[in-house]
Amino acid sequence: TTDTTPTNDPTPNVTPEEPYVFPEDGALKSLEDGKAPYAPDGKNPSLVGDTKLLVFFEFAYKKAGLDLAEDTVITYKVTKNGEAAVEGTATLDTSVSEIKNEYGYIGVCFDCGKSFGKYEKGTFEISFKDKSGKEYTLKNQNIYKGVSYLGLDSSAFDAKLGDKVTTSVAKQSIIQSATIDGVDFTFTLYLSKWAGKTSVNQIITVSQLFWEVYPRMYSRFGEAGQSPTDVTLTIEDAGYEIASASGKDVHIHDQWLRDHQNDYDCLTHEFAHVIQNGWDGKYCEYSDYIERFADCCRYLYAFQNGKFNDSDWTLNTVSGESTREKSVRFLVWMDYFYSTEDNDLLLKFFTACRSKKYPASNWNAAWEYIFEGSELEGKTADQVWDMYAASEFANLSAKGVYGIVGFSPLLKKYDVRENLVKKHG
Repeated sequence: TTDTTPTNDPTPNVTPEEPYVFPEDGALKSLEDGKAPYAPDGKNPSLVGDTKLLVFFEFAYKKAGLDLAEDTVITYKVTKNGEAAVEGTATLDTSVSEIKNEYGYIGVCFDCGKSFGKYEKGTFEISFKDKSGKEYTLKNQNIYKGVSYLGLDSSAFDAKLGDKVTTSVAKQSIIQSATIDGVDFTFTLYLSKWAGKTSVNQIITVSQLFWEVYPRMYSRFGEAGQSPTDVTLTIEDAGYEIASASGKDVHIHDQWLRDHQNDYDCLTHEFAHVIQNGWDGKYCEYSDYIERFADCCRYLYAFQNGKFNDSDWTLNTVSGESTREKSVRFLVWMDYFYSTEDNDLLLKFFTACRSKKYPASNWNAAWEYIFEGSELEGKTADQVWDMYAASEFANLSAKGVYGIVGFSPLLKKYDVRENLVKKHG
């Protein structure tokens, strides 16, 4: 799991371009592909529970005489593949006087008496009459039971990922594939326990993160780690962890990105655990190296060059990480100053931990292997630590500002991520 201390951005207000007024002909605005007006994530409508439809209207529906204080009679029809699946009349469920979604739309609920399969798509029409008898209709082309799955079609991913990644969308999963530098990768998002708390846009951003960071880490460490090229991420409203990894499978709690909107790089950390492919702590100088390496990757390979990461999660100074066992920054320093394209010290550190060649009691030999052929050759790990602890690099703040890349004093002075690209891609 990943420890983070993120700072949330306030949710932006969604303001309609102009006030919505019912047309004179009595027809409500058609909502194509499940998208309510001014609701970019397509939050309208969805099926809830076993048989109830929850429909969101703009506040202006009251002008048409739809009164939640009364049992207003409506008619409804749901079709699948052009054929009616269920239709009838019902009264609004007024046990809850008012429900609002995150965009401020008013929700009304009624029982259609028909159970639908999860993520089952259909066309939904509802009509009601105002007090004068004029009829109003609302049509929505896509509805699903449970959470709103709207907006998660292949075109939404294609717009962000381009044509190098192929996306297919199933009922409860999204499968993506691409060949990068001759390696075939597959990334699968499982949504069977997704409760809609992670937004559609966040899920698309998570897939962007995977395709940006995982192939880069794999190109450097994948051969030594015999790392998976078929990776899964389950977004589920279950468990207590922020995020976790086991084998090729990563989990993130459905509530995490909703509540910590900048902490995408907790997944960079977890994908680094997948790259590690089963390090055994008994063959590391300290078992904590498992987490320190994943944190090192979180910093070096941060999504969008640290746009999200550096304001939320940062490297401690040497005073905050006073030993090699706890220090992420020590690994970053060693890599920045002493790794070369032909002698990659961080890769050698990775190999020493992964190979099970060096038990914890024999890590002097591991450090000799890591330093060999570099400017650090012949020095002990303690001597190298003292060099690091005395350096400016060990003490400069790495704290950034959200959305501004390279803002921190450390990155202003040392081009850590640019240097990484030059040496290792």
